Amino acid sequence: MDHAAELNADAGRVVLIGFGLGAIPATLALTNLADEEDEGDEGRVAGLAVLSGVFDLEAVRHTFLNAQLQIDQASAATHQPFRIVGSLPRPRPTVWLAVGEQETDEFHRNMVLFARVADDGGCPLSASTAKGHNHFSLLAELANPSSSITTELIAVFGAQDWS
Repeated sequence: MDHAAELNADAGRVVLIGFGLGAIPATLALTNLADEEDEGDEGRVAGLAVLSGVFDLEAVRHTFLNAQLQIDQASAATHQPFRIVGSLPRPRPTVWLAVGEQETDEFHRNMVLFARVADDGGCPLSASTAKGHNHFSLLAELANPSSSITTELIAVFGAQDWS
């Protein structure tokens, strides 16, 4: 956010997007902006958009992925996005979540879990299941400006009061 003006961008219109495990750094980045926002609106971010988000690091810790990630119990507890919603900036950012209909139950569980926490935490929320899509086809839809996923994403954040 510090360099938005240099890029001729409006920092208040930035939407952080995460895919899969990328949901975690995108969500954590919002918590880092909370302190900056207390000093003014320069750090304000429009929201968080997550496709096929993985939010439950404790579950990831018990999969084959942890051979590369090396998440220990303490890190899993500290960096769980659903445990830090209270640390998000105020006003709470809009959260948009999508999961593919054909994804595993774990992806659906993660979306429901984070949606519930974000909603309870006061975030404006939109969550949907994309019919006929899997983990990779869902992401590919963002490349198509007329796809239902891209249209929904633009509608959610385009409807915001940017003032």
